[in-house]
Amino acid sequence: ATPVAHTAPIRYPMVDMVDRRPLTLLDVIGHGQMAGNFEYVQVTAVSNNAAIVKENTQDTDPLKPTSDMTTVVADCKAYTFADGYEVTNQLLSDAPAFAAYMNTAVRYNLDTVIEDKILNGTGAQEPKGILKTSGVQEQTYTSAEGVMDIIKAVRRAKTKIARVGGTVQAILLNPEDQEEIDLLQDTEKRFYGQGPFGIGPNTLWGVPVITSEKITKGQ
Repeated sequence: ATPVAHTAPIRYPMVDMVDRRPLTLLDVIGHGQMAGNFEYVQVTAVSNNAAIVKENTQDTDPLKPTSDMTTVVADCKAYTFADGYEVTNQLLSDAPAFAAYMNTAVRYNLDTVIEDKILNGTGAQEPKGILKTSGVQEQTYTSAEGVMDIIKAVRRAKTKIARVGGTVQAILLNPEDQEEIDLLQDTEKRFYGQGPFGIGPNTLWGVPVITSEKITKGQ
């Protein structure tokens, strides 16, 4: 007559908890090959005037609408990024693990410079970066509410991209801004986000967040 104790069922999340390399800006940018410098047609402005029209039966009836596309001829130039270490054959033979580490360090050094030029390149003897390119979508904001203004600006920027038919792949923030977002608390001192013991993807408005020292705080 003694009731049998049953262990409460445990439901594990269907999520791979393996630690993975943090997402970087270069991970969300397409990679390809090119044979050298070339020119291409760059679209700078688009107007969509498509509409329903009735059949024209008289010369005075309006013409069918036409959309417009503004283009310029742009240059795509190849740049060489290089780095290396001076080592001896004996070192490479005696310490292969250290040689592998140096290869990893070279890759890291190159990616750091490439990421910086993608964002901040001036276009003079180096690529023109995203933040130095005019005519792109831009969302300005004030800092009256602190980090909350950044969160709202990100959401409004997401809408701007959607209105021109684009999709948001990632949000790029300075690590200090990401820290302030993670530390946001309500009046009961509860964290808005996952808190210090939470696990899972780092997102903002459902979009992956990437941090980089190459973008200034508050941008």
